[in-house]
Amino acid sequence: MTDNNLSISIDAAKTIGLSEAALLETIQKVIKTTGVHELNLEQMLEETPFWSLSELKQILQNLSKKGLIKSLADNNKFLLVSA
Repeated sequence: MTDNNLSISIDAAKTIGLSEAALLETIQKVIKTTGVHELNLEQMLEETPFWSLSELKQILQNLSKKGLIKSLADNNKFLLVSA
């Protein structure tokens, strides 16, 4: 990610949680800058060094339960669900 600033919607943070909104914004930025839609845990750990692997997995699981991302077969990769 070339820009290290995140702009998080207050409404999104209220609705889905602050960590979830921050990760969702990060995912969207990675997709926008790389053009790759299938992301993996390693990429996200590099982009979010402030979270541990277990924290990141929990936030991804929360986003998946809310239908915002879809985990792929090996559970180390995921896709952003289009609105």
